[in-house]
Amino acid sequence: MWTDWSSFDQLLIEFDGNLAANPSLTTENWDDNWRYAIGASFTPGETWILRLGLAYDQTPIPDAFRTPRIPGEDRFWTAIGGGYRLNANFRIDLAYVHLFVDDSRVMRAAAGEDLSRGSLFGSYENAVDILSGQLTYTF
Repeated sequence: MWTDWSSFDQLLIEFDGNLAANPSLTTENWDDNWRYAIGASFTPGETWILRLGLAYDQTPIPDAFRTPRIPGEDRFWTAIGGGYRLNANFRIDLAYVHLFVDDSRVMRAAAGEDLSRGSLFGSYENAVDILSGQLTYTF
């Protein structure tokens, strides 16, 4: 899957109700990227379905434009899930996903749009866990 992240040039936050507050502008300049994924489903019977998946997601964020708001990096996804048909109308599904995310660094010097924000130099240890559930009614 290809994503047109290059259209995300800037993040502009305008403040309602406070005319004295200046908008907050962050230049993003993200790159387009690719996401590669593969998955499999197995149905051992009429009531059960088991699922597995893997994905690799390239970060669209160039090092020079990484911010603490979105410190993303390349991600490797692993997913496992399953579903059970309760009856002709109801199905329940559960899934767990873990994202292994490369550690990222932020190196923002107090210059240009960051002059009033100050400098920020740091690193992030990234990981994500997602647990999801769904109840489906078919009519």
